[in-house]
Amino acid sequence: MMSVQSNPNPSGPLSGYFAELFSLMSYQRMLYLLCSFPLGILYFVVMVTGFSLGLGMLVLVLGFPIFMGTFWLILRFADSERAMAGLLGQRLHREKPLIQASGFMGWARATLSDAGTYKALLYALLKFPLGILSFVVLVTLLSLSVGLLFLPVSQIFYPLPIYFGTSPVEMTPLNWVLWEVVAVAFTVLSFSLINLLAEGWMLLNQALLTDYGEAKQAQQEVQALKNTSSAVAYSGSLEDTLSHIAGQGMQALAASALALTVKEGSSWSVGASRNLPTPFVRAFPEARPRLSLPQDLLQGRAHIEKNYLTSWKQDTLLEVLVQDLPDGSLVTVPMMYQSELLGQLHAFYRRGSTPTQRELEFMAALADQGAVAIETSQLIERVQAQASQQERQRLARELHDSVAQALYGITLGAKTAKGWLERDSEKVKESLDYAIQLAEGGTAEMKALLFSLREDALDEGGLCEALARLAHAMKVRYGLQIHTELPSEPSIPAARKHAVYRIAQEATHNAVKHARATEMTLTFKATALGWELDIQDNGKGFDLAETAGGTLGLKSMRERAEVLSGTLTISSQPGQGTRIHLAFPL
Repeated sequence: MMSVQSNPNPSGPLSGYFAELFSLMSYQRMLYLLCSFPLGILYFVVMVTGFSLGLGMLVLVLGFPIFMGTFWLILRFADSERAMAGLLGQRLHREKPLIQASGFMGWARATLSDAGTYKALLYALLKFPLGILSFVVLVTLLSLSVGLLFLPVSQIFYPLPIYFGTSPVEMTPLNWVLWEVVAVAFTVLSFSLINLLAEGWMLLNQALLTDYGEAKQAQQEVQALKNTSSAVAYSGSLEDTLSHIAGQGMQALAASALALTVKEGSSWSVGASRNLPTPFVRAFPEARPRLSLPQDLLQGRAHIEKNYLTSWKQDTLLEVLVQDLPDGSLVTVPMMYQSELLGQLHAFYRRGSTPTQRELEFMAALADQGAVAIETSQLIERVQAQASQQERQRLARELHDSVAQALYGITLGAKTAKGWLERDSEKVKESLDYAIQLAEGGTAEMKALLFSLREDALDEGGLCEALARLAHAMKVRYGLQIHTELPSEPSIPAARKHAVYRIAQEATHNAVKHARATEMTLTFKATALGWELDIQDNGKGFDLAETAGGTLGLKSMRERAEVLSGTLTISSQPGQGTRIHLAFPL
């Protein structure tokens, strides 16, 4: 798409009769007109030679490359003309195509199918005769102006008779003054004609070196769809995505207002809107049943209701809400995903303005984007709900396997102490020590568990503190001798910290609960390529070949490693412990 900006006088506007005479832009335009003559000849020679050779050798292998090479030169000539248009005060900019052709044949097809190629060809053809005409007019006007202005001076050194018809004229000083006044007036008129000629070139440049509006709408629609696709993929919320889609729709459509409504069960709400009155947007969920909007529409189909506002205003309850809406047509397009209605797109047009077929097709594409955004948002909510359910189940298992067992042990120890209370004080002391140890271990593990469940725990305390708490809980609760080597808090995103912590949590719990480990080393350190987490235990180990598919815990660790774009290596043999090594980039 081309954009055109005109700056008739970049050196600053001059007012008055002699403005063009003393404007730098006038002399820049003269230079442009002078260059148009040799450039026109160059373009004509290149075209005649190139196309003649190309067509003459078309039956041979070299014919088509020469033919396309000529087109390539013409397009480069057009680029140079856009640059030279700066002498006229124009700024012509051509954006790159949204889809780049690959390979010679792909480029050839794109070039031959592009209307801009033939507009550049026509421009190069017109450059030859118009360049000659511009050169002749410029040279003639400048020659006459200079001759008239400097004739009185030349008469001092080379006096020549002046005739009016066939009669000689005696030039008096007053006549020479009048002569100069006429000469200056003619010069000013010549500059005006030269600038007028330059304006004609500007119109030609705009018509043939730009899209001049015929592809502007299509470019806007394609760009809008590209932007909405990016928003659907990367936006942080459904509200932001729908708002972005509504904004892109308003830029590409001729509608006066736009609304994207979302269906939530049996109720409706406005997900995003543009240029709609606030009272109408707020009251839409309650007012929608009274608006008689279409329900059963096929995907990609639009419903157009002319003079919709007349019927809406007949409802006394709606009259106040809809009085500021555009008085014209209402276009409704369903937002559907796999035959399920998720929402609707409503475009409001003023009276006398109706949507074109291409606008309707564009609205259908926007509606599809909105449906994908709504479905994506609902899918994320379902995944989050499922993840929360899985986390609750994991928490229930942790409580049952650790804290519940600790409480049972405390109860058993207290009952044992009570039984030995009057018979053996040493047994009482041993039972109480056992109960106290279990209570301290259960408390430490509960703190670590609750700490890990807080969403902001790793943000506030940090990953290294969380790993230290985890190690302390394992030591107190299970008597595990755990050696830690932790650096200062790493500056990595919170999501990556959570993944690292979950891997460490899964590895340590597996070591004490399944491998019956009594000693462990936990190391987290920075490397030249990123970070490494290394966990080794002296447990009973296992045969990797027997668990080729992986247990649920191992699968969970591998999935989290993939989220980190890292590698998880598990080394273990029966009776020789287990080593889990995680490496991930910065």
